[in-house]
Amino acid sequence: MGGKQISGHPLFPQLAHCLLVLVCPSYSIVCLEAPVNYPRLALFISQIGYVWSLFSSNTEYVTAAAGVGSHFIFNNLLQFAFVMLFVRGHYIWAEIITIVNFFNLSTLYFRHNTNPRFIHIPVASGPLAWTFVALYWNGAIAVGSNTLVARILANIAVWGILVYGGFFLVTYKVS
Repeated sequence: MGGKQISGHPLFPQLAHCLLVLVCPSYSIVCLEAPVNYPRLALFISQIGYVWSLFSSNTEYVTAAAGVGSHFIFNNLLQFAFVMLFVRGHYIWAEIITIVNFFNLSTLYFRHNTNPRFIHIPVASGPLAWTFVALYWNGAIAVGSNTLVARILANIAVWGILVYGGFFLVTYKVS
């Protein structure tokens, strides 16, 4: 499985872990069969805004943006590695890269949770949400999850997204 280019990569609708048909393609960076990928497009545009904030005249914004710069760069390098491995069918290595990126972005989220929202969303929240979905999605592909047991485990594991989000709500006491 796996093509040599992104446009030739097949969809995997038979996976045990797949979100709703309307949601799954919207979070996908490698499924280019969707006509327009609005959530990823919005994330990329907001990341341009983040880069622009590095050159702001407001020193608070520049300091906040510079403080997350290493995580931002590392995330983008890991995303590139993930896509290159994924489209070539190296799903186990792609999953390892995704796990490393998940820890990178979780660390970023914990260390810099008070940044202005226009810096926090494109650098921490958005990429962390995509990485969490990619973790399950690629993991399902990597283990070949077409059995009944895998489908049951996937239906249980998908609740991890809610638990992880709830953990952050409780940790930061957001009301």
